Amino acid sequence: CQIPDEDWEELVDRFLAKIPNEYSFPGPGDSSKHNEVLSGITVGDMTLTGLSNLKRYGTVRVYCKNGKPHVDTSMGSQGPLKMSVPWKYCGGVTGTVATQANHVKICVGFDVGEVDGKVTLSPVRVSPKWIETVDVKLDGAGDTVKTATHVISKLMPAFVKDFWIENLPWRTHRMLEELAK
Repeated sequence: CQIPDEDWEELVDRFLAKIPNEYSFPGPGDSSKHNEVLSGITVGDMTLTGLSNLKRYGTVRVYCKNGKPHVDTSMGSQGPLKMSVPWKYCGGVTGTVATQANHVKICVGFDVGEVDGKVTLSPVRVSPKWIETVDVKLDGAGDTVKTATHVISKLMPAFVKDFWIENLPWRTHRMLEELAK
């Protein structure tokens, strides 16, 4: 394949500079029934914050894949990332459930294209490489429930880590696709 003569680090950095600090993922619709996770408990849109803490590190790798140029880059967090969802109980009680990961490393893969004579990057893959120091916080349900949630997240960190492994790649990929438009 033909790899264009580009400053790949500059091209990738310019794309990654578009990443906002916070990105919201819309839920399935306006009807609260669609967002009901347990009887009487509804949730709002998930928000991923701390994205500006993700920074490229290491070299940008450019290679041929299936006859086309492809770019991979690694990103590591220099601060915490947080996923949060507002919740509401039918009795009027509201709050937020959030999970935080203090140490995150991901690999982002891009296909290389060309539009109007300019090289473009299209995100095709986000893979988690390392996710550590995770925690869950539940606000609005009272101190006892808040403490119990925190303790359970420390006693069973694998469940919280699995949540990050399942959610971070596709949510980050979806956000990057929006930025590429």
